Amino acid sequence: MGALYVPKVREGEWWRMITCHFIHENIMHLFMNMYCIYFLGNYFESMLGIYYIPLVIMGMLTSSLFTVLAPMYFPRLDNHMTIGASGVAFAYFGAMIGLALFSKDNYFMLILQGYLYIIIINLLFTFLMPGISKTGHIGGLIGGYLFTFILYLVGLLK
Repeated sequence: MGALYVPKVREGEWWRMITCHFIHENIMHLFMNMYCIYFLGNYFESMLGIYYIPLVIMGMLTSSLFTVLAPMYFPRLDNHMTIGASGVAFAYFGAMIGLALFSKDNYFMLILQGYLYIIIINLLFTFLMPGISKTGHIGGLIGGYLFTFILYLVGLLK
């Protein structure tokens, strides 16, 4: 039905790498993802303007890509299904880390300090709770970080 299922992606159903982010297990799963995306999304949209959508897409793609590539190194992950938009939420976390490290403005370091406990709690939940896509969350986090690194490299981040 659109979930990220690695064997199907290998068979050519690459669209699952996007559709999985729009499917949720239950209303609480949907609510938690939407709550995070709404509040952090408003912040990043107002700050990044036109570059907000590429951040979201980068988070989706890196989250899915890590999940698709993980069975190459961890074969037991081959038959797991992944759904939900938390990879995008973790991309926001990664972008916060990147902005704090690459920007010359101390404002971003203060923002990161305010959100650091939320990032740590979410990472703890990721690794301690069963049924959470560790590859999806880490992939999203790295994707958001890489996005700000790219902005920094091309001179769009000051």
